[in-house]
Amino acid sequence: KHVPYGPGIWPAFWMVNSDIQWPKGGELDILEYANDESNKVTFHTDRACKLNVQKLRRCARKIRQIDPKMIVSCYTNYSSNQLGCMPPQVRKDGEWYAKNPGVIALLWDASGITSFHIPEAEIPADLESNAPKPNTWKDAWRMAFMPFDAETCSDIARPQEIVLNIAICGDWAGNSWFACEECKATGYLPDYCIPGHVTEPATDCCTLYISNPSAEEALKSKAFFDIDYIKVFEPEGSELPRYPAGTYRNGGVFVGDV
Repeated sequence: KHVPYGPGIWPAFWMVNSDIQWPKGGELDILEYANDESNKVTFHTDRACKLNVQKLRRCARKIRQIDPKMIVSCYTNYSSNQLGCMPPQVRKDGEWYAKNPGVIALLWDASGITSFHIPEAEIPADLESNAPKPNTWKDAWRMAFMPFDAETCSDIARPQEIVLNIAICGDWAGNSWFACEECKATGYLPDYCIPGHVTEPATDCCTLYISNPSAEEALKSKAFFDIDYIKVFEPEGSELPRYPAGTYRNGGVFVGDV
């Protein structure tokens, strides 16, 4: 029904393995953006995995209004600006998703990963009856397709946990503050504060805005998730993980944070 958006807001709907050090077990970002930037579907690993470009270009023709920007390598090391793989995709910002409610669906099978946005008025009967048939869904609902290279990406991900979170400021929303028109419209600009000064909250524009009572109404009216359900469907005969999620076994500690 609604996703968070607005100045200083960095929400995410993602999947990650927490049994081993990040990103060895893989991370898939389904919905992630900050400030007024558009969403990016990306995948992260520590292996030399890459997208199947030939298959990607052939199948991406079915996706409308596509942004052609592409990162082929899924290897991720932020310190060396290696950000993981990102296929060409439909890019919408948080406000668009908040004002166009519907189902965000993800298909992950042997062919790769496909994400969909299905408008609320068009949710198909097969999904409503808990018997989804994504191969019959409209091409107009497709947002991204991410086919992995068979040779370099075999067994690329371990069992995943589903994560929903809302971060405030931080590396992304804080550091990109001055590139955001809606952020600048708040009036939190030099010389009053320093954009992207996230390590010094007392002078950081994003932190000062979020901390001020003037931001309260915007946060209440925009920075929230409103979700009817989250459902996971698995093929018949598939084997479930033997143990609970790693974060649960570790007493709430995510291995990637160690």
